[in-house]
Amino acid sequence: MKKNNQSIIRWESGGKRAIYENIRDLFLAIECCIKNRYLRPTLILIYSGIDIMAWLNLPENQKEVKQRDFKDWINTYLIPNSDILCTADDIYSARCSILHSFTPESKKTREGNARMIFYSYGKAKAEKLQEMLNAKSIDAVALNIDYFYEAFRKAVICFKRDLLNDSERAKIVYKRGDKFFVSLPPTYDDVKYLYTRKEKMTKEKIETIIDEVKLGKAFDLIADATGDRTFTIISTAELLDKVFM
Repeated sequence: MKKNNQSIIRWESGGKRAIYENIRDLFLAIECCIKNRYLRPTLILIYSGIDIMAWLNLPENQKEVKQRDFKDWINTYLIPNSDILCTADDIYSARCSILHSFTPESKKTREGNARMIFYSYGKAKAEKLQEMLNAKSIDAVALNIDYFYEAFRKAVICFKRDLLNDSERAKIVYKRGDKFFVSLPPTYDDVKYLYTRKEKMTKEKIETIIDEVKLGKAFDLIADATGDRTFTIISTAELLDKVFM
């Protein structure tokens, strides 16, 4: 499967950086699950990711995500930018059933207010699965997991692009992003240790990275240069700013 994380528009620094780092890692984890056919964990990550985006999208004075917020984000960003046949009610119902019971059934499906979602993956087409469901008169909609992830990824990018055109809304989202867990940037000693492990790095390269460490911006540089992403997640962006700024 092609790598899609490069398509994420960077969120820069502070709350923006915290959002970028967390969403990037979420996308990488989803891709790892899909590649290794961990299908149910893939769904958990996608539905949880939608929850997270709905939380970022809340009005400034609202603290908790409600059902309507989840569905609003789906109707604004995911469904219009994909060919998914599910409704927002179907997706919210599936979110509840997957996260709470690992089944296709929820209170909404039992009451007839949403359809169950059944999944195909890889090259197995959702259309074929839908034909099978229809033939058995099962009130359900078919969804390909790989396509669902693509739709979610595109929805996140569309959300980010909206923020570029709405500075006031962006301030609310980025301020909320300050509460995300982030990774502590590596220290000068970390860089020296990594350099001893990676002889292929030139002296000029390590000196550039050390300069960036002094500015507190080295995490991505280190990770890109060495492939090492083992730095410990210790706090939120909000707290790190208070400690290190």
